[in-house]
Amino acid sequence: MSAQLYVYEMPGRTVLLRSSVWTETRDWLKARRVPAQWSPGDRGWHLRRDRLGEVLLMAEAEGIRVQPKGLLR
Repeated sequence: MSAQLYVYEMPGRTVLLRSSVWTETRDWLKARRVPAQWSPGDRGWHLRRDRLGEVLLMAEAEGIRVQPKGLLR
């Protein structure tokens, strides 16, 4: 995947994943069975915070550039 992945802090138990090429990211998430929900209002995928580490490890292992935005804990 040639897209960059951006991770945004959200209130509550989720983080927001955005991408420079959303269709590639959608296919990448589906292929890895990542339970993320598309949010048209936020233009990204909501992902439970406890799954974030796993997704970031998969992305970085495959050479996807990950950029955290905001104050991620």
